[in-house]
Amino acid sequence: MAIGAITSVALISIPSPSAMKRLAVSMENSARLASEEVPGILRSLRLSRLEIVNLNRQLTHLRQWISGNQYGNNIGT
Repeated sequence: MAIGAITSVALISIPSPSAMKRLAVSMENSARLASEEVPGILRSLRLSRLEIVNLNRQLTHLRQWISGNQYGNNIGT
C-alpha cells in the first residue's frame, strides 16, 4: 500500500509535457521582453541621473549667486 502511494505521488508530481512547453514559451517571451526593454530603461535612468547632476550644479550656482558669493569661496568664515 505504501509503495502504491509513493508511486502515485511520484507520478502526479512529474510535470506534464504541455506544462513544460508552456513554461519554455513563457521563459522565452520573458527573455525577449527583457532584452528589448532593459536597454531603454537603463538609457532613461542614465539621462535622468545626468539631469539631476546638472540641476544640482545649477542650484549650487544659484545659491552662491543669491548669497553674493559668485565664485564659491566662503567669505568671512
